[in-house]
Amino acid sequence: MPWRQETKESTSKVGEILALLQSRSKSTTDSMMQSIEIVEAVIISSDKAQQQITLASNIVEQASDISLSVATAIEEQSITTESIAKSVEMLRHTVQDDKDNVLAVAEEANGLSLVANQMEQNITRFK
Repeated sequence: MPWRQETKESTSKVGEILALLQSRSKSTTDSMMQSIEIVEAVIISSDKAQQQITLASNIVEQASDISLSVATAIEEQSITTESIAKSVEMLRHTVQDDKDNVLAVAEEANGLSLVANQMEQNITRFK
């Protein structure tokens, strides 16, 4: 009955192999479950990172818009300042011209006053 002994040994070896396969299968399944958990955690982290990148991008875009607005305002202010400077210069010339004209009128008035005084003296002599 050696064949019974061989069958018993073969059955025992098959049982050991099955136990080993079951153990390795469980180990592989556990490793796969851990890998799935890690992948899910990475996906969550990736989603959070994407949200932060989007937020940072929006902030940079807002800062860029503000910078553009400031640059536009500075350019407009520069143009306005230049216009004011030109107006002030024109006003200065106008005031200078008016001053020169007032001085000329004053000189003429002074001259006319002298002529009027002489005429009055001449009229007084002839009377």
